[in-house]
Amino acid sequence: MTEPPEEGRIEAVPTEYGGATFRSRLEADWAQTLNGARIKWRYEPETITLPSGGVYIPDSWLPEIGV
Repeated sequence: MTEPPEEGRIEAVPTEYGGATFRSRLEADWAQTLNGARIKWRYEPETITLPSGGVYIPDSWLPEIGV
C-alpha cells in the first residue's frame, strides 16, 4: 500500500512517451513539446552529487544545445 500524498500536494503519475517512462505527465508533456520543436532530448541521463551530499537528477538533457 502506498502512502497518500501530503495535503495540498498532487501525486505524480508515471507516464510513458517516446521510449521513456517519465516520473510525471508534465515531464512527458515537455518531451512531446521538444519533439514538436524537433529538439533532441534524453531523459534523466545522469545523477549529480552536490557538494552538500544531496543528489540532483536533471529531468532532461538537450545534447544539440548542451543544456
